[in-house]
Amino acid sequence: MLNRDSGFTLIEMLMVFVIMGIVLSLASPKLSKAAGQMAVRNSRNEVSAMISLARALAIQNGRRAVFIQEGNTVRVELARGSGTTTDTTTMRDLATQHKVALGPNAKVTIPFDPRGFAIPISKDDPRLITIKRDGFTDTICVFGLGKISTDSDKCAAMQ
Repeated sequence: MLNRDSGFTLIEMLMVFVIMGIVLSLASPKLSKAAGQMAVRNSRNEVSAMISLARALAIQNGRRAVFIQEGNTVRVELARGSGTTTDTTTMRDLATQHKVALGPNAKVTIPFDPRGFAIPISKDDPRLITIKRDGFTDTICVFGLGKISTDSDKCAAMQ
C-alpha cells in the first residue's frame, strides 16, 4: 500500500510560490532605491579619491597635476617638465561602472600646483561636481587650499 502522507501537494507548493512572489514584489522597490543610493555614494568616494590623488601627486612630484571630469569620465594628469601632460591613472567611466551622471558642467578641470593648492582657472571656476542617479544627488567641491568637501551645505555656500 502507498503512503500518501509524505511530501507536499501541488497546491501547497503553489501557495508557497505565490507568497514568495508577493514578498519579493514588496521588497523590490526598496532594494532598487538602496542600489541607487549606494551607487551615488560609491561614485562620490571614487571621485573624491581621484581628486585627492591629483593633489597628492602634485605635492609628491613637485609638479602641477590636474583632475579632469569630462562628461561621466574622470582622470588625473601629471605635468611633465616640458609642460605636456601624461595620464597617471586610468580613465574611469562612472556611468558604465555605477550608472550615474556627473555634472553640473560637461567638463570640470581642477589643477593643483606643486604645493597642493587648487589653482583657479577663472573667476567663475566652479570646482564643483554633482553625482546623480534615480533621484539621489551628492555634491563634491574643492576649495582653494585643496580641501575636498562632500558637505552639501558647504558646497552650496561655494556656489
